Amino acid sequence: GDHAKALLRLMGQTGEAPGGLSAEDVPAALERLRSALSAGEGDIAAPPPSHAARSADEEPAQAPTLDARARPLLDFLEKAKSSGSAIIWES
Repeated sequence: GDHAKALLRLMGQTGEAPGGLSAEDVPAALERLRSALSAGEGDIAAPPPSHAARSADEEPAQAPTLDARARPLLDFLEKAKSSGSAIIWES
């Protein structure tokens, strides 16, 4: 969704699917994403999931920040960089 597109844009990509990075482009995308997150661009809270069945006295859950959502992607990019692998994404 929107969070994935935002993370792709922070990596220097268009945010559109399908897409991908060659093995040679992974290190630069990883660095761009890290730099953007370090600069505070990942502090934006992700919208909370919709809870149609939430009771009136139940507090809404704290929405994770884009920075928190980026952690699995950072790990994935690190592994791709270490193994010299290209990556692709689809919608």
